[in-house]
Formats: sequence, C-alpha cells, structure tokens
Amino acid sequence: MAQGDEPNAKDDTRFYSTTSAGLEVDLSQLADDISVGTNSFFESGAQARWDVSHPAAWELDVTMNDTDTGYLFTYESGGSGARLQLTTGGVIDAYVDGSSVAQVTVPDIDAGGDNVIISWSTEANPYTTGAGNAVRSELRVFNVDDGSFDQDIVTHAAITSVSATAIWLARSTGGSLAFSGTANELRFSAGRFHPAAEAREDFVANTSAPTLTMETRREINVPTRDAGTGDDNQFAGPIYMSTAAGIEQADLRQASHIWAERYRDQPDLDETIQTNRALAVPDDTDFTFAGQYLLHRPVSKSVNRLLVRVHVQSFRTDIATPDNVLIRCYSMNRPSSGIEGFVGPVPVWTRFFREITVNADDGSGTTGGAWYTFDHIEIARDENDDGTWVALAFEVEDDGGGGTEDQRWRIRAWTGEPGVEDVPGGLPLAGGLG
Repeated sequence: MAQGDEPNAKDDTRFYSTTSAGLEVDLSQLADDISVGTNSFFESGAQARWDVSHPAAWELDVTMNDTDTGYLFTYESGGSGARLQLTTGGVIDAYVDGSSVAQVTVPDIDAGGDNVIISWSTEANPYTTGAGNAVRSELRVFNVDDGSFDQDIVTHAAITSVSATAIWLARSTGGSLAFSGTANELRFSAGRFHPAAEAREDFVANTSAPTLTMETRREINVPTRDAGTGDDNQFAGPIYMSTAAGIEQADLRQASHIWAERYRDQPDLDETIQTNRALAVPDDTDFTFAGQYLLHRPVSKSVNRLLVRVHVQSFRTDIATPDNVLIRCYSMNRPSSGIEGFVGPVPVWTRFFREITVNADDGSGTTGGAWYTFDHIEIARDENDDGTWVALAFEVEDDGGGGTEDQRWRIRAWTGEPGVEDVPGGLPLAGGLG
C-alpha cells in the first residue's frame, strides 16, 4: 500500500476511522469499510487483515471518565485471539488467548472525563528464550488533557490465529459489554511496530519543527595569540594555514571572501622592505608599500566595508626586546603610483586604511605568529565602481633595546571579507547619504 492523503493512514494501516467520517468508514488505503452494529462496529467473515499476532498495533482516541467500562476491541474465538478491555477506574488490559498480559491505568483520570489515547503495539521479542516470551508488547496510555503518560512493557506468547469477527467498542455485534465512553478515532496496523513516540505524534500532538534562533552562516575560527593554539606542539601544522584554508573553503558563507592569500614564499621582511616593487606611501613616507601585497579584487555594490585579517610572525635577529611593526591595510581606487597603460586622465588617488601594531617575539621557526584583525575598512572603489585595490604598508618603530634594523617579520596569510556597516543618518548599503 502507498501512503494516501490521510495523515494517520500509513503504509501499514489496515483500518482507520474517525467520528467525522463515520467510525465504520475505512480511511486506510484498503478503503474496506466495516459494518455498524449495536453500539459497535464490526467485520465478520474471518477477514485476514485482523488475524495478526505481531508486529501489530491497536490504537484508539477516546473520551472517557473513571467510571467508564467496556470492550475496546476483540478478535477472539474459543478463548483465543486478541482483546483490549476497559474496567472501572481507568484500568486497561491487553488480553492474549483469554489472559491479561499487560495492564495500565489511565493517569489522573476523574469523573469529569478526559481525552485519552490508548496504544497497544506488538513485535517479535529479540531476546526470546522460547514460545512463552516470543512476543514483546507495549501497552501505553496518554491522558491528553493532563499531559500524563503511563505504559506497561511485557513479553508473552504469540497471539493464536483464529477465525472470528473483529469487533470495535463492544464484546458482540449486539452491543454486550459496550464501551460506555466516546470513541473519536480507531486504527489497526500490521507489519510494523509503532513506538510510543509515533503514537504521540499521530494522536496527541505534533512536535513543532525546530526553528533556528542563531545566525546560520559559518564563522571561521580565527584563534588569538592568547588562545595558545598557535604555540608549538599545540596543532598539527601551522594554525594560520588552517584558518586561511577555512576562509578559502567557506562555501556556506552568505557572501564569499574577497581574497584569501596563503603565501608559500614568506620572505623575512625588515625596515628596508626588500622588494623591487617597494614604494613609499605618498602622504606618509614613513610607511612603505610592498609590491607583493598589492591586489585588485571585485567587491559587490551591496558591501561598504572590508574585514581584513593578516597573520604575522615577528622576531628579532638579536636578543633585544621586539620593536613595533606597524602594518596598514589600504583600500584604494588605484595604486598610488598610477596604473600602467591607463587611458585618459589619472583619477585622484583615494584611499582608506586601518592600522595594527605588532609587538611580539614569535621566534623564527615555522609555526610562530598570530592573526591580527584590522578595524573595518571603508572601500575606495576603482574607476568602474566594481572593485578595489588593496595593499599592505609597513613601518618599524623603535620600542626595544636594539636597533630597528634587526627587527624581522613575515606575512604568512592575508584575508579579506565583505561587510556592511550602518552609517548613522544614512542607508547601510549606500554607505550613508549624509
């Protein structure tokens, strides 16, 4: 059978009915209605769908009080078969071949009446030692109004196969020992064990789907120096490589990184900035651009800030205390020296920058250093308004006992991510109107 459009009529359901459709109307995929008796509903003729020992499940949604009694279901002949029966005080028994094998009392039942779910489910006992405990049963009851629950878990012999009339809500089709409460739903299933959680979901209340109360995007772990994860023997490989790789592979981010550079060539930089592309910063000649750290990258128009991080390893070639290594990250509309081959008037150089100070002795080994984060950097856009030039500039400031000429540092990784910063009095995506 295939699942239909009735939620509680599942692939293993052999009979399912409700008061709204009529308790004799079968809403399962079998669509095989039963007959209406006196205070009962039945199917005669020894129909095979009822002649099941395990796995099987009998489930009822009823309204009852502590004085109600009666048969809830019976498929019995000659003292054999299966039965569910209610006695006064809310006591429910599951019978196998004429003997009660499980019993449970409706919790918190009173004279005022409650909505009650009754569920009896059987399965093969995986730990059976013989015919006497071949089947495992769970008889449960939910008091929906009070939110209480109880169950009895037992083992017993298999239900004997019989030819009988299946009767709901009475002992006979004539209405003897009829259930004195009110039935709302009836369901019989075969071929699969129904756990208590399934009965609760189907008849008590659907569990609400989980909702996310936190940001769904993945944040890359950027360890600080104090975390110690970059220390020797704390990580299987340089921690800066893990972080840079994480940013590079962050496919779940709302907006991807703009650049994520990991440098295989990590020259020992000093105050002379050993590169044939070194250039003093035009409006602050104490700082020098290093040409190998000059990039042009596209930037979405919805972005107005850059979040930039750099991994720096700082050390001395002597035994003096470290000097300050001042590092700036610039966002520029063009390189400060102009653009080779540019046609037309060269645009006025526009730039924004943020600065960090590195004062550390990380040693000159292969695992030293730490990540540093620049404050959010405004974006200076290129002549096409769809990208920016970014660059690193350096200065060494005397802060130790030795000369600045002995201070060294390495740039091991450099990342930039897009960001949006609300500007007071303006629109965040437009960078403000004021």
